[in-house]
Amino acid sequence: MKLTHWMFSGLALGAGFAPPAQAPSAGAAAQAAPRATPSELEAAYKALEKEFAEARRAYQLALVAKHEERKQQGRELTAEDRAGDPAPLFVPRFRAFAQLAKGTEWGGLALLKALELARDQVDLAWLSELVDVYANDPVVGVRAAERLGSMAWTIGSEAAEGTLRRILARTVRTEVQAAATYSLAAALTTAESLPGKEPGVNTPEREAEAKRLLALVVEKHATTKYAEQAKGALFELEHLGIGKTAPEFETVDENGKAWRLSDYRGKVTIIDFWGYW
Repeated sequence: MKLTHWMFSGLALGAGFAPPAQAPSAGAAAQAAPRATPSELEAAYKALEKEFAEARRAYQLALVAKHEERKQQGRELTAEDRAGDPAPLFVPRFRAFAQLAKGTEWGGLALLKALELARDQVDLAWLSELVDVYANDPVVGVRAAERLGSMAWTIGSEAAEGTLRRILARTVRTEVQAAATYSLAAALTTAESLPGKEPGVNTPEREAEAKRLLALVVEKHATTKYAEQAKGALFELEHLGIGKTAPEFETVDENGKAWRLSDYRGKVTIIDFWGYW
């Protein structure tokens, strides 16, 4: 699809933009208008993203003010107070941009933004497009793999995990493989804490697969940022889970007396970790 200047300019300028009264047909537009350059696409996408950020910021400030007002009244925020989130209004605009700029970095980022803002109303066909078009994109592929883990909270763990598996099956880029492998391992071990999930969803089989994936990241992608994260996650799975034997450590109490955790083996022990940030 050819992306004409008036097409992407309308998306960047806002919902009130109207194309020419007699817009050219798709074929005529493709012949009459030059394809948008990467720099033009970047500018249009960033303008749209900036507009959304400003709208979201205004909404959040208004919500904080309303919260303070309700607090003084001794009341909680109502559904009416929370109305006005601009996200639903921007979903179709980012989606339209993604369709017009399909196959480009900025089209992929727009698709990701639409997926994030759509939350639990996401169209699963968009996830298929993300895999089919961008699994081998060095920027969008990595960004998608990283974000899918956190998006499990909104689109559901099954959809997020399934999309990550499809990315791994399709991509040939090592940086995308590293990101997707780590994100899938993280998703496998956090699904139980997601809304609507019953205890026990993290079965021994899922934990075993997560450990295998994390070990793969450490071994195969040792030079990436995910390797250190994977090491920490592996340690947590092996030593810090419920029912695991806590790792030994030694410290000094407030009186200067040294002690080890093993000194309290067999006794009921409560350890409170805290600090200031």
